[in-house]
Amino acid sequence: MNVFFPLLAVSFPGIAFCTAGVIELRSDRKVATRMLCLVPVLLGLGLYGSLWSPEPPLHLPTFLTIANERFVTLIAAAVACSGAFINFSKKTSSILIALGGLEMVFVSIFFSRPIV
Repeated sequence: MNVFFPLLAVSFPGIAFCTAGVIELRSDRKVATRMLCLVPVLLGLGLYGSLWSPEPPLHLPTFLTIANERFVTLIAAAVACSGAFINFSKKTSSILIALGGLEMVFVSIFFSRPIV
């Protein structure tokens, strides 16, 4: 029972982005509109996957690693704010993307460097 809530908190962005992606794919909109709505979902899933990686990509030097962490935070904030710029088919999917993006911002600000 002690592991359930931390596991849920860690896996929530992935579940939220996948659920929002399924909602957007099942909508009855044109293909171009669906693809535009899937851009924040795919960015969020990519960032979610990159935060599980214990090493920085391409073995960057230290000063570029810090810039990369800030870039990840910026992209996560853009994903969280995408509901203001993109009209999603359901309000539920925009709320899920916003919550998943905000948790990604929180994680990338405070827990971006793994403790080894």
